[in-house]
Amino acid sequence: MPGGNRIVTHLKDKRKIRHKKRWSQVMAMYYFLGYKLNCSDATVRVNRERANNTYLLALDGDVAFRPEAVSLLIDRIKRNGPLVWYQTFEYALSHWLQKATEDVLGCVLCSPGCFSLYRGTALMDDNVMRKYATPSTEARHYIQHDQGKQQTLYGFFLFPPMFQALKPSSSLFIPIYLGEDRWLCTLLLQQGYRIEYSAAADARTSAPESFGEFFNQRRRWIPSTLANLLELLGAWRQVVRVNDDVSCLYVAYQAVLFVWQWTA
Repeated sequence: MPGGNRIVTHLKDKRKIRHKKRWSQVMAMYYFLGYKLNCSDATVRVNRERANNTYLLALDGDVAFRPEAVSLLIDRIKRNGPLVWYQTFEYALSHWLQKATEDVLGCVLCSPGCFSLYRGTALMDDNVMRKYATPSTEARHYIQHDQGKQQTLYGFFLFPPMFQALKPSSSLFIPIYLGEDRWLCTLLLQQGYRIEYSAAADARTSAPESFGEFFNQRRRWIPSTLANLLELLGAWRQVVRVNDDVSCLYVAYQAVLFVWQWTA
């Protein structure tokens, strides 16, 4: 089958299992849920997690459906809790309204790291890449762009052959924490590059479902957002001079947002 899927046919012995559809379903459910899932050496917690992520699709033999329909059903089942509902509303508000407004007034301040496309020449700008790879030396640096997983820059960026002269032993490739997507976008804006928003390019992500995971995420996002906005507003004259997409009106708009986020 396509995608490595298998079709398994179970033949029912009417001498052991009652006839009619309901008893066929009982046989199938006991096989998948009672035998396949629980007949293992895994702990009760692991088996419970497996069962929670196992779905049985019931169909008639004459039904035709699109594979996307099954994905929509699974997404519907997996929606749980007001925390996920809040994040769904928040993401819709920030993208459909806030980023669209930024794109109209000037340009987008932050391209999300989960789904973004960067031009190679913009990243290869020395004033962008070299500063992005600079180790943190001040407290605000850790808040602003040291919020990710530690690894070397050499393993994160795939440079073309022209950069082969820069070996991993060079000071550019010392182990650092990956800078936040907002920090990278701030550097691009300071060098005059434009960041745009495309509403037609959509993607899906998994939102935190527990409060602990949600709290850790916002503990990284909020300080980084405020720190990068503060740096951009602090050098607004230079940014307006080098970036044609950043105007005084746009800076004023971001200043109002900064005050609102700081006092919220």
